[in-house]
Amino acid sequence: MSRRKRAPLTDMLLAKLVSSDHAFCIALSIYEETSMSQTVFCRKYQQELDALPFPPLPGKKGQEIQATVSQKAWQEWQALQTRLINEKHLNMLDPAAREYLMEQMERFLDNQETDQAEGYVPRDQP
Repeated sequence: MSRRKRAPLTDMLLAKLVSSDHAFCIALSIYEETSMSQTVFCRKYQQELDALPFPPLPGKKGQEIQATVSQKAWQEWQALQTRLINEKHLNMLDPAAREYLMEQMERFLDNQETDQAEGYVPRDQP
């Protein structure tokens, strides 16, 4: 039985695929290590918790939030923000509505009293 020879181009393509897969695996492993090991002293919970992987808002404000707010606090804020937008029928094109949400966000992250969605009942309460 004779073995069929592969064309040199095929060998080159296979080598590129293998090396690119290897590079992808290395990049993914570095990303997982850095994203999993990053923590931040959360201003809401006053303890070290998982950091946000990227700034949640553009500019200086987004960088400040990334440096001082945990993923847990940000996810909780997003849930409250969604309830406020829906229940209060906020129009996000309205600058006053955006300013209102920014004020509520600051209050929430600083553990101050925030507005609540009227009629909202948490799932764990009847």
